Amino acid sequence: MAAGDHQVAAVVADIVMPEMDGKALGEWLRASYPGLPVLYMSGHTGDDLARRNLLEPGVCILQKPFRPDELVARVQELVTGRKAT
Repeated sequence: MAAGDHQVAAVVADIVMPEMDGKALGEWLRASYPGLPVLYMSGHTGDDLARRNLLEPGVCILQKPFRPDELVARVQELVTGRKAT
């Protein structure tokens, strides 16, 4: 997956979307781009998402609302594979 001359390092997506939910998107991304890190965000609780079968075990999720620096730190963690400081 490339945007112009730039490689995509990670995907940030909401879990609840009108056309395709985050779970379906994740399945498609894993099949199409194995190893591409995905960070999900949601205003719903993890329990609510699990109950609605929208959240797979082990996915990275950032709870809304969040600060911009929290988003940057989580994306850096995904891309580098280590905790941001």
